[in-house]
Amino acid sequence: MRRRSSSVARAYHLTRLAALSAAILLAAARTAMPHGDAQWIQNGNFRAQSGEHCCGITDCGAIPAQDVQNVKDGYIVRGFHVKFSDTLPSTDGQYWGCTKPGGIRCFFAPLLG
Repeated sequence: MRRRSSSVARAYHLTRLAALSAAILLAAARTAMPHGDAQWIQNGNFRAQSGEHCCGITDCGAIPAQDVQNVKDGYIVRGFHVKFSDTLPSTDGQYWGCTKPGGIRCFFAPLLG
């Protein structure tokens, strides 16, 4: 009887170890996943005027043109003011943004002209 309960305990511990290993692998794979359409921002190693990297794990994406308003000295993007001097070039004709708590870390606008 004792031998059987130690086999059950061993199987239980192996199952837990396998589940923990799978969770660690999934977490590692998730952090290595590309940004999808915004991967070019991370690949370009873009930085904000402050020097911080534009792109984190899931903070960059395309911004619809209707969410962007041109103003005298820059843009209003989803309620946040972005100066022209803080704007980076987007070569695909779309607006892109990388967010941070309470604002926009990096903003990419289509090249004019």
